[in-house]
Amino acid sequence: MKKPVVYNIKSGARYLNVGNNRSVPVSGIVGIFDMDSTTVSKNMRDWLRACEREGILISVANSLPKSVILYDDGVQRSVWFSSFNASVLRSRIIEG
Repeated sequence: MKKPVVYNIKSGARYLNVGNNRSVPVSGIVGIFDMDSTTVSKNMRDWLRACEREGILISVANSLPKSVILYDDGVQRSVWFSSFNASVLRSRIIEG
């Protein structure tokens, strides 16, 4: 299993286009995860189902999702499915 990579984001983009003309503030992004490695765990699949039941799971993927974005700004909590790779989203944040 791959080890998670943590990036300290101090500058760059203020909003991240997560797909389908939807953007989220970078300041509220808790993590961006690769869909293939994320859904291997039964606990993670159960958690995603619970998010779907709560109505906080939002899919902006036009096809199979490639990444999961966890968002929590203290007011709103949501989980986004994106058709962009986690590495693409990361580079968009870093490069601004």
